Amino acid sequence: MSRGRRTRGVRIPAIVSAVIMFLLLGGCAGDGDDSRPLSTEEVELLALTRFRNFDAGVREVTFAVTDSGTRYEVDAWVDFPAGAGYGTVAIPGEESSTLAWTGQGVATGAPSPPGAAPLPPPADGWTSSSLAPEQSRLHAVLAVLISLGSDRPDNPVLLAQTDARWLREDSVAGTDVTVFRGPSSDTVETVATAEPPDTDGATAEVRYWVGADSTLHRLELALGGGAEWAVVDLVDAPDVTFDLSQLN
Repeated sequence: MSRGRRTRGVRIPAIVSAVIMFLLLGGCAGDGDDSRPLSTEEVELLALTRFRNFDAGVREVTFAVTDSGTRYEVDAWVDFPAGAGYGTVAIPGEESSTLAWTGQGVATGAPSPPGAAPLPPPADGWTSSSLAPEQSRLHAVLAVLISLGSDRPDNPVLLAQTDARWLREDSVAGTDVTVFRGPSSDTVETVATAEPPDTDGATAEVRYWVGADSTLHRLELALGGGAEWAVVDLVDAPDVTFDLSQLN
């Protein structure tokens, strides 16, 4: 399974175009009456989030998502410079399996015992397929996650010209954060395929929960088909390293 490329660009980069085709239709979900445009300081804060992920290297991500009626619970690490993820995926009541992905492919391995995925990743026993965010909510979230690193900050001048919004002040695990709605250019594009699967005309939105140092602590994605939200929590994992280049 080939390694993903590191991403640049001003907002969510090209990999998410396939995600957009599946998840996102027409405008954004309502923000309420208290949302407002970003201040200069808030633009700078949001513009650094992808660079902070890239600079951190590897971070742990946890989320759950329902895909075709099945709930998947993922506990994984994302190597942002490499554009790759590795961890476990579980269906409640069943054994968890190892999971690995890049921008091109996703693979599942043998059942994994409770706890973190084994390091280094096993070289054998994987079943691989293309990453298909246009067909699967799970794949869509995986694709977005590896897009969240950039080796340079986003351009604050361009970001200030978008419709990104301040939503509120909040906290994640005791850390104060600012919650932003991402630009609609991150999230909204006309679906190009006829009868996209299970979107039901839903609108879409991406929300970033950002600390005072621009660290991204939580990401919320509004998915199609009833506007289900996937909530991804991120924490640093400075001692974790993994290499997916030998998977087969």
